[in-house]
Amino acid sequence: MSLLIASCKNEWLDVKPSKMLVDASTLADFQGILDNNNLLNKAPALGFLSADNFYVSVASWQATTSTLQRNTYVWADDLYEAETQNPDWTNAYARILVSNVVLDGIEKFERTHGVSEESKVLRGAALFFRSFDFLNLAQIFCMPYGNQEYQAYGLPLKLNSNVNERPDRAKIDETYFRVVNDLQEACSVLPATITYKTRPSKAAAYGLLARAYLFMQEYDKALRYADSCIRIGPDLLDYNTLLSSANYPLPALNDEVILHADLAVYSLNYGTAFNVDSNLYNSYLDTDLRKTLFFRAQADGIKYRGSYSGSAISFGGISISEMFLIHSECQA
Repeated sequence: MSLLIASCKNEWLDVKPSKMLVDASTLADFQGILDNNNLLNKAPALGFLSADNFYVSVASWQATTSTLQRNTYVWADDLYEAETQNPDWTNAYARILVSNVVLDGIEKFERTHGVSEESKVLRGAALFFRSFDFLNLAQIFCMPYGNQEYQAYGLPLKLNSNVNERPDRAKIDETYFRVVNDLQEACSVLPATITYKTRPSKAAAYGLLARAYLFMQEYDKALRYADSCIRIGPDLLDYNTLLSSANYPLPALNDEVILHADLAVYSLNYGTAFNVDSNLYNSYLDTDLRKTLFFRAQADGIKYRGSYSGSAISFGGISISEMFLIHSECQA
């Protein structure tokens, strides 16, 4: 019986989650995998659920069936209790697997066909997506960079597509060094800008490096990469051109978006489920266009409608406006 169970387990581990991942062998195949934006262009949302700029009603909180969501919202000591699933963690590592499949496939392809500009760009895109997930995961599941007491508890840095290999947790600084080193390589091969904003570009890699170095409190480097992103990135939107009467005045893939990604959707972080804190809302002057473009005051509370996802789903990608904020913070 033990031998049978072991055999079945190993056979299951050898199965890739998609036939496309198994059969991928050409650069067109790898591009197709990376263009699965319903999977790859996502970001974890537990950090959003624990933020203080919004609130949900007691009734909505009690009606949520997810223990993880309820406990995250109130900063409980034990987020999970008896639950065993964490979509933020599981889905991020599913995306990391996809990135690793592409990276391993490109390495194999280049050994046979040689290195080309297209293969280098695809490698850079896969490195970007993997770094995007590692950096986002580190904000939720690791202590801040520089924390010495919990230095040993970084992320398991899964760097290949072999599902039988389970790496131990890296140190926190090793986690960040992997992110910035891979992004620097991505910067060297990705195009400056790109037609499809669901695909990584050099501007997106610069932007993610600026964000990473900001988290690391290396403000000189964060400033440099934010500046590099601004120099090649798009212009800021003119809010006077937006239609405030629209349900979602800020469209998806608008001019400020460098890389599009949505935050994971939970029942408590969907735009119509929560109310914006009145202290935040009242911090805007009545003549400030953002007060009507980002928010809507209703009888049951103030609703947020300013997402760059163009819907009630919150934006989790990279925008040029974020780069101006990072640039300003680093100078301050």
